[in-house]
Amino acid sequence: MEVRDGSEGAQMLSSSLTGFLRCLAL
Repeated sequence: MEVRDGSEGAQMLSSSLTGFLRCLAL
């Protein structure tokens, strides 16, 4: 798994984390 842009990876990770937390909150 190549990481070209660190900020892109952080955005993807935070967005998926947010979705996961939303699922837990429901």
